[in-house]
Amino acid sequence: MNELVLGLDGYPNGWACVALIDGEVRAAFGARTITEAVGRFPGVAAIGIDMPFALTAFGPRAVDRHARSFVRPRTSSVFSVPPEPTLAASSHAEAVTIARVHGGPAPSAQCYGLFPKIREAGEAARAGLPLYEVHPEVSFRALGGVVLARKRSWNGQRARLNLLEEAGIHLGICEGDDIPADDLLDAAIAAWSARRIVRGEALTLPATPTDQERAANMLVWY
Repeated sequence: MNELVLGLDGYPNGWACVALIDGEVRAAFGARTITEAVGRFPGVAAIGIDMPFALTAFGPRAVDRHARSFVRPRTSSVFSVPPEPTLAASSHAEAVTIARVHGGPAPSAQCYGLFPKIREAGEAARAGLPLYEVHPEVSFRALGGVVLARKRSWNGQRARLNLLEEAGIHLGICEGDDIPADDLLDAAIAAWSARRIVRGEALTLPATPTDQERAANMLVWY
């Protein structure tokens, strides 16, 4: 079985990346693009990515509602993804208008700032890369079974690091001094989710997706 997997989490200068081979950390590094990250590990079996890439044509995504319910009370950690036509907007104000016309949630300024990475992830998926959307808070909740302190706090980061180590994911020195600690931890739990996908252990939100959601991979995996 090919157990080469990647976990990716976006940060301002690109993507925080963690590669696992046979369950062990092979590398933790930064990459400017998804293509660059995958180029270091050709033949990757699954890529867990903390970025939505399967969007609706109209209306909200059911998966976002399910994810918010799963991480309660950390519901604010899951933003609502607007319909795909919104990605063509050239300003936040225009994105809000387009989203409303297409029956979807208006993107926050933070969500609008992620549009380039959402487009990049969509292009990578359409190019055939084995991308699976993950949400770090969903995965950490599934792994630990409890509500953790906020991820940018010391206690929150310590708890997440402990859970990863208990799962056999031992992070060492990261290649890239500019990668925030919380983003690297999120990339690591995304790799944990990807490992579960390859092993046939992963679950999804929604738990019972429609045929359309499954075909579009409009799911959060954990």
